[in-house]
Amino acid sequence: MLARMAGAEDGIRDALTRYTTAVSGAYYFVPSVEALRRFASA
Repeated sequence: MLARMAGAEDGIRDALTRYTTAVSGAYYFVPSVEALRRFASA
Protein backbone atom coordinates (compact mmCIF):
# COMPACT_ATOMS: atom_id res chain seq x y z
CA MET A 1 0.00 0.00 0.00
CA LEU A 2 2.72 2.51 0.89
CA ALA A 3 4.63 1.72 -2.28
CA ARG A 4 1.48 2.56 -4.25
CA MET A 5 0.93 5.80 -2.31
CA ALA A 6 4.53 6.85 -3.02
CA GLY A 7 4.26 6.02 -6.72
CA ALA A 8 7.01 3.39 -6.60
CA GLU A 9 5.37 1.21 -9.27
CA ASP A 10 4.05 3.65 -11.86
CA GLY A 11 5.23 7.12 -10.74
CA ILE A 12 1.69 8.25 -9.84
CA ARG A 13 1.62 9.49 -6.23
CA ASP A 14 -1.43 9.59 -3.99
CA ALA A 15 -2.83 13.14 -3.93
CA LEU A 16 -2.75 13.11 -0.12
CA THR A 17 1.04 13.34 -0.27
CA ARG A 18 0.76 16.76 -1.92
CA TYR A 19 -0.72 18.28 1.23
CA THR A 20 1.21 16.48 3.97
CA THR A 21 4.85 16.28 4.98
CA ALA A 22 6.13 13.48 7.16
CA VAL A 23 8.41 14.78 9.89
CA SER A 24 9.10 11.36 11.37
CA GLY A 25 7.77 7.85 10.89
CA ALA A 26 4.02 7.97 10.39
CA TYR A 27 1.13 6.26 8.67
CA TYR A 28 -2.34 7.16 7.47
CA PHE A 29 -5.41 5.49 8.93
CA VAL A 30 -8.93 5.80 7.59
CA PRO A 31 -11.52 3.70 9.41
CA SER A 32 -14.02 1.73 7.36
CA VAL A 33 -17.64 2.84 7.07
CA GLU A 34 -18.61 -0.03 9.39
CA ALA A 35 -16.11 1.11 12.03
CA LEU A 36 -17.40 4.69 11.80
CA ARG A 37 -20.95 3.44 12.33
CA ARG A 38 -19.83 1.53 15.44
CA PHE A 39 -18.07 4.64 16.79
CA ALA A 40 -21.17 6.75 16.16
CA SER A 41 -23.46 4.35 17.99
CA ALA A 42 -21.16 4.01 21.03
